[in-house]
Amino acid sequence: MTADSAYRRAFEAIAAGDLGKFRALLAANAALATATDSLTDWPNSSLLEHAVWWQREEIVDALLAAGAPVDHVGGLPPQTALQRALEMGTDALAPRLGAATDLETAAGLGDLAGVRSRLATADAAAVRRAFRLACLNGRRETALLLAPRGDGWRDAAALVDALLRGRHLLTWDQGETAWDWAREQLELADPMNVLNAPMRDERGRTLLEAARAGGDERTIQLVIERRLGGDRSVHPERAWRPMHSPLAEQFMFACQWGQTSRVRRFLATDPALIHTHTLWNMGALYLPGAYGSEGSVATGIALLEAGAPAYDGIGGGCWWGATELVLALLARGAPAEQRARRESGLLHACAATRYNEPDSYERWLPIIEALLDVGADPNMADRFGVTPWGFCHEAVRPLLEARGAAAAPRRPGLRALQRRLNAGDAGIARLAAADTELLDFYDDETSGCTPPLTALLAGQIDLATQLFSLKPCIDLNEAAALGDLGRLTEALDERGITGPRAGAGPEDIPLHLAAWRGEADAVELLLERGYSPAAMNRADVAGKFQGTPALRQTTPLHAAAEAGHVEVLARLLGCWEEHWSGPP
Repeated sequence: MTADSAYRRAFEAIAAGDLGKFRALLAANAALATATDSLTDWPNSSLLEHAVWWQREEIVDALLAAGAPVDHVGGLPPQTALQRALEMGTDALAPRLGAATDLETAAGLGDLAGVRSRLATADAAAVRRAFRLACLNGRRETALLLAPRGDGWRDAAALVDALLRGRHLLTWDQGETAWDWAREQLELADPMNVLNAPMRDERGRTLLEAARAGGDERTIQLVIERRLGGDRSVHPERAWRPMHSPLAEQFMFACQWGQTSRVRRFLATDPALIHTHTLWNMGALYLPGAYGSEGSVATGIALLEAGAPAYDGIGGGCWWGATELVLALLARGAPAEQRARRESGLLHACAATRYNEPDSYERWLPIIEALLDVGADPNMADRFGVTPWGFCHEAVRPLLEARGAAAAPRRPGLRALQRRLNAGDAGIARLAAADTELLDFYDDETSGCTPPLTALLAGQIDLATQLFSLKPCIDLNEAAALGDLGRLTEALDERGITGPRAGAGPEDIPLHLAAWRGEADAVELLLERGYSPAAMNRADVAGKFQGTPALRQTTPLHAAAEAGHVEVLARLLGCWEEHWSGPP
């Protein structure tokens, strides 16, 4: 296939949402309606499947009128146009693309009779997928029929309605049963949605066990008094907290799938949507590179022109190897790194070759070259002190070495400083003063904290004070642990954090730290800004934790209980009670 083939030109018209150009191409070449070809990420696909992907309703209608087959199977994963539409929640398009052929498509189409006729012989996995597609496509009655029952179940309607409110982000398909999947969606919205007394953390500890481990009698008594009526079902009778506003969800979904025309319409309706972030604090411009395909470039440029921070797009594009998008953003002035946040586009690109497709590293070479050409530092370390050399595929190292990278997987001097800190070396402040940049890095082996934060949590207050005084700017976690409300507010504003946090990304455990330290005012501010008392501090995708072992695989509730901060624990429990007993 040549770059200027009719199929390719038609594909580009679909990606750009250019109906006039597409109709002209179809009129000149009627065979396009039935043609299939392979593009990046799109093996053996028809133009109808592309049109469905970008929700080009009028182009879909034009292709159907021209005889496009609805039963062709293509793309990754291999799907018909109908199956792809249902997976994306495009309920306006799905009824035009054929009849249901299995339980899942019947559920997504809202075909109650078809669901009933197939339900008796379906296995648990098929029921889970069918329930998911019914919710994703707004089929309330079908979802109610498929909703999980038993195992502490109370109100199917409340669960279905909560999932329908957040359906534009319900793209994860995990778990073994329908309830496993629903529970995950509710936890993404807010971990408190799925908490139950006795509130176990990932280490299996109840809140009472955490309090007893701390040994503070007042805290133990508070937990005993506030057991909230004993075991409570994980299915409350009232509605759960949804993810975000429906408008923001639909906007982010359009960004995610490179639907440029929809993105422009959303922004014309509400320009403030450009500042929307996902639950993982990803901005709108991150998503086209992470999830999109060929059409991501047009969407990325549209978002950039609307004021999206340029660096957001570099991260998604570099991590997932979206070369065209990265080059387009760099050409428009996107920075190759953010030194203040210890985030480098080059690091992302190198990490992508290691974590995503180690046998396909060539895909990232043009990105790495482009980043180096605009000034990315080949020796810059990430927040854990790892350099590009430490992240990248071996085949990439000659390129890095030729462009000035040192064969050092870690920031020089970091390990020595951390060892001396852990040993209680009194000369650590002098060592840090000679290279203050070392104070920004998190220890990914022992403490899970920056050196000043490590000293603070270890009770070395004088040393912590000295180390913090050497830092030009403290980060979000450090501000929370210190109870510095001014800097905490500033850091929250900088990162755009206004929603529930999962605790696995950069600087994601401030509520854990504030609770552990007993900083009541910081706890209150973080609750106001959407942090959840039930958020688990989990490892990131590389298996690295933030925070000391005492704070890992646990919640802020458990942290406050174990640390014996009775007032903070009472406030966190109050937040939990408000969530579960508030108005429907």
